[in-house]
Formats: sequence, structure tokens, C-alpha cells
Amino acid sequence: MKRFIKYLIIISFLIGLVYLLIYLFKNHAYNEYKIKKYEIYETFNIINHKKYYDFVIKDKDNNIYNFIYYNNNKRNKIITDILEYSEGDIKCIIPVFDKKMGNIYCNNKGEISTIYNIDNEKLINKLKKDRYYNYYSSDKVKKVDNFSYYLDNVPSNYNFIIWNYTGINIINSKIDTVKLIDDNDLYNNKYSTLIDYYYLLLDESTTNKFTYYDIKRGSIKTIISEDELSGDYTILGVHDKKLYLIDNHNYNEYIFDFNKFKIELIGSEKLNYKVIIDGKVKEVSTSKFKSDMNNYKFIKYISNDKIKEKYNTENIYLVNNSYYFEVKGSFYRSNIDYEDKAIKLFSIDKVNDWKIVDNNLLIMSNDTLYLYNDDIGLRKVVSNNEFKYNYKNIYNLYFD
Repeated sequence: MKRFIKYLIIISFLIGLVYLLIYLFKNHAYNEYKIKKYEIYETFNIINHKKYYDFVIKDKDNNIYNFIYYNNNKRNKIITDILEYSEGDIKCIIPVFDKKMGNIYCNNKGEISTIYNIDNEKLINKLKKDRYYNYYSSDKVKKVDNFSYYLDNVPSNYNFIIWNYTGINIINSKIDTVKLIDDNDLYNNKYSTLIDYYYLLLDESTTNKFTYYDIKRGSIKTIISEDELSGDYTILGVHDKKLYLIDNHNYNEYIFDFNKFKIELIGSEKLNYKVIIDGKVKEVSTSKFKSDMNNYKFIKYISNDKIKEKYNTENIYLVNNSYYFEVKGSFYRSNIDYEDKAIKLFSIDKVNDWKIVDNNLLIMSNDTLYLYNDDIGLRKVVSNNEFKYNYKNIYNLYFD
């Protein structure tokens, strides 16, 4: 009997360990729970080795607050409290993660928004008094050549990349300039791509040798292809330190693999094509792929009838489980399950171009590149008069 109980304990322990390992290593987990009068829908995801939570909070009036929270410690039900603030018609909530305070989201007369859209001095003073409102944006500028840099606005582990016609400027707490071209300027930088912390120079010349810059180690190197590429490409995107592109001359698909530091032919009209769908590599037939190649780009404008009908916009990105879109200079984000229940993030004058890197928005407005995320709000990063005319594919971001 004692032996039987001993075996039972060991088997129970092993079963529990298996379930724990399955939980720890699976890429998705979902929980629903309630705090005060708020329903919380919590989804844990791992995409491209990055761990994050998607949150939807619903109040008693069915208003929807959506946000993203990055955290490497995988747990269930990580919101422990929700603080409430109000002033007149404005009601705000602050999610609490154990003792860490989240960002401030508000209901302003029925419009759900971040605190950055709220212009109410009494409310802001309440939040400042309780030390929950500590957002800032510095106008201190460092001028170098034709650039104006706002270094105090750059978060500590952020590195902005700006193409300067012969190479790149790397902006963090300082400015580094790297020359990648010795002869003519490359004004129209259509294809160069950031792959993790490798900046790959892709121009429109026919070649099998490609220059890249290792930002982390500060070195310029070359990656070589067995085939000669035409210089006319369709960039599909980056996944798992690999750039996927199509050579439009012969419709061959290549990956620039920065895990192995090699270029491989992975698709063609005879071999079919490889694309990324839901974070996984999938094979697509040649007929499907060639009928709508742009549809297989990893990050692209998409069509969504609910968003288009409600907000009258077609400038919509779907990134992981969130829609991001812009309406006449106002930016919004909605959860994939509540696409027409968007939160207003911020507004800005004259949007030339914008892109999303993780949960960060990079916005080129007039002559200035701005950074936005929910943690820091909207900040200037760098200005240059040239940005008014040339802004496509000249800015990017990577993290230490």
C-alpha cells in the first residue's frame, strides 16, 4: 500500500510537471476575470520571441479599452487592481500590475482615448499630485549638419536609424554616423532593410554581394549570394532574423538569413513560395502568390469594412492582434476582436508617412520624425528639412 501511494505521488508530480511545462512553453494563453465593475480579457502571446499581453477592459457601459503590455514573466491574471479618476465628463482608469502602475486611459464624453488627448487641468493636476502623471517631451535640441536631434526624448534602449544618402545615422543617447557608400549618393533608398540589429544595404544594382552593418558590434560586412540578383525587388518582410524578398526579374524568392549569414533561394514559379501567416512559415502555390503578391507582405495596409465604415479610413495596419489606423492626423488602435471599438492614441498635424515597430509608432510629420507609444506619449526624435520631400524607407528602430 505504501509503495502504491509512493508511485501515485510520483505519477501525480510528473503529470503536474508536464502540464506546467506545456503552460510555460506554449505561445498563447487566454484568461477572463473581473476587477470591481470591469471585465478583463487577457491574452498572452509569444511572437518573434517577444512576450506580451493583449488586454481588453470592458466597463459596465460596454466601453472598450485596449492596450498592449510587454512582460517576460508569464503569469495568469496579472492585473491586480484598477484605479479610477474622474473630472466632469471625463473618467479615467489606470490598470495596476502588482505594484507597477499601467498607463492612463480615459472616457471623454464617450470617446475612449489615452491621457495624451485629454486637456483638463484639474484632472491632470490630480494625477500629478498622486504621481501617476509623469509624461514629458523635451524641446532641447542638438544640431549637427542639417539635422536637429532631440536626444532627451530617446528612451534608453532605443536606437533610431536614419538613412542620410551615403549611410546611416544611429540615434540613441548620442549620434553615430556610418558611411556605407563611397561613390554616388543613394537618394531613393527603396529596399534597404533593418533585420534585427543588421542594416542591409539594398540598392537597384545587379549584384551578388551585399553590404550590411552590424550595429551592435559596429562593423561593416558582406553577405554573398550564389545567384546574381537584379536590383528590382518586392520586399515581403522580416521574420526570425530573415529577410524575405522576391526578385521581380525572374520571380525567385530569397531569404537573407542572418542566423546563418547566407542567402538562400527558397521559392520560385516551379517551387511555390514561402510566406509568414500567423507567425509561421507557410507554403503558397505560385498561382495564388502571383495573383496578389502584395497580400503576402508581412506588414501591409489591409481592408476592414467595420473600421472603414465607422472611421472613414483605408490607412489600416494589422500588427499581431491589433489594428492601427490614421484618420486625418488622429491615430487609433483597436483589438482584433473589437475592431470598431478603437482607442484614440494621439493627434498630429500633416502625416507624411508612418510605420509600426512592435508597439511603437514612428510618424514622419512635415520635417520631423516622432515616436509614440502608450508609455511615453508623443515625442520628437529628429528633424531635417529634407524629410518634407524624402521620407520613404529612410527611418527605422531597433532595441538593445
